[in-house]
Amino acid sequence: MEFYRRLRGVPAPRTPEVLRFACLNGAAARAVSTYSGGMVQRLGLAVAALPDTPLLLLDEPTAALDPEGLSAFYALVEGRRREGRTILFTSHHLGDVERLADRFAVLVEGRLVALLSAAELAHRLADRGVLRLRLDRAPGGSSRRSAPPAPVPPRASAGARPPGPASARPAYLEAVRATGATVLALSSDEGRLDALYTELVGGPR
Repeated sequence: MEFYRRLRGVPAPRTPEVLRFACLNGAAARAVSTYSGGMVQRLGLAVAALPDTPLLLLDEPTAALDPEGLSAFYALVEGRRREGRTILFTSHHLGDVERLADRFAVLVEGRLVALLSAAELAHRLADRGVLRLRLDRAPGGSSRRSAPPAPVPPRASAGARPPGPASARPAYLEAVRATGATVLALSSDEGRLDALYTELVGGPR
């Protein structure tokens, strides 16, 4: 750490600050070759955070991180965001991307296939949510109200509304009830980022 601090001309007090972020748990005097993969990853992130820069470029920053390391990285990102700074990172861990990113760029073989804001991503995921129902019997007869906005589940045991905006689910539920069926249980599956990613890149790769 001292080598990189001097190489970059960073003030000496910065070293203990980033070492606290690295959470080496008393292993600072050991050879790096004895570190676990997660410890090496945390040390690398600490080195990257040494200089006081407005931008960090990170490649797979959460790879091999244990829960303690993940918490430290999340705190780093959130702290930089509060300071108005930028972290640009690549990742195959879509949960981390969804949790941390304000903007999302999807690249396939070097080609940009999507660029979304957090609000746009949330909207796309909401439109892919599914409402699952368990009914006492198959809906039958004519509806006492208007027809459901999507096909009513044909079986009494289970059914699912096709993906669509969450705002349409109450109307669909009421339309199912209007057919005479009783809803015994319901749950909703929100759209998943991994499924949207597969859709954007054109199928499994």
